[in-house]
Amino acid sequence: MIKILIIGKGHIGTAIFDLLTNRDKFSKTKIISSKNIEVNFWDIKPDKRTNKFDFKSAVAEADFIFLCVPSFAVSSVLLKIKSFLNDKTILISVSKGLEKGTGFTMDQIFNRIVPKQNYALISGPMLAKEILNSMGASAVIASSNDNVLNAVVRIFRSTELRTFISYDLRGVAYAGALKNIYSILLGASDGMEVGFNTKGFLFGVAQNEISEIIQLLGGKKETAYLPPIIGDLFATGSSPDSRNHTFGYEIFKSKKHIKKNFPAEGITAVSFIYKKLGNRSTQFPLFMIAYDLIKKPQKGKKELREFIFE
Repeated sequence: MIKILIIGKGHIGTAIFDLLTNRDKFSKTKIISSKNIEVNFWDIKPDKRTNKFDFKSAVAEADFIFLCVPSFAVSSVLLKIKSFLNDKTILISVSKGLEKGTGFTMDQIFNRIVPKQNYALISGPMLAKEILNSMGASAVIASSNDNVLNAVVRIFRSTELRTFISYDLRGVAYAGALKNIYSILLGASDGMEVGFNTKGFLFGVAQNEISEIIQLLGGKKETAYLPPIIGDLFATGSSPDSRNHTFGYEIFKSKKHIKKNFPAEGITAVSFIYKKLGNRSTQFPLFMIAYDLIKKPQKGKKELREFIFE
């Protein structure tokens, strides 16, 4: 019996649960049957937890623990569970952002708090609503350990999640954070109603900038061109279910001032990326426009119009 604990019963946590427990209807080749998996939920809200179970025991006995929480909560969750973990448990983060207050990537957080624990990052177009409607998804599984990669890929076989692998933890972590930033800009272009031709051009420029920034920040340039990484920018930058897209869209469409505390991960990430790039940030015109859309909306709107039409 494979024991899995999902921490965080939000939209993505529920979608991961659905992928793992409804696998038998998706494939005739059952690498792992749903009958051989036990999945429990734990959430900060008691009413979202799986019945009643001992949290310490659930952590200690888990083969895999999914952290389905926002990036700002990853450190606190790891600190809560670290003393109960066993050496064989594989931690899996689905967070795609930078830590609020520190700007740490997910791999930096894991290396700081649980340096000896096996872990993986998941990144890709995984809109929860579509997963729950059996519409499929794809993801890059990133780890420095072959055994971890094989184990995580294996538990998703016979599901609707198509997986790719990468050893570039830093690149995958930054790709997720940058995707959130550029999705705000792509949402803004939808708010402008510029059409698919122009948005396609912006998408292409954004993807090139992401690859260059990843390389500057310590990742591998080619990571940006893995299919799920490209797909994540497309999905998040296009879907009305994306908070980052919605934030950008509303900058042009809403008559009210968009609050800076809007729950979009790109808002937090942009300041840290800007600081990390320093003077090099001016090499990336779309990034600077996204920065201004978030920090100085009127200036950003003017710059985006000029970039497109002049």
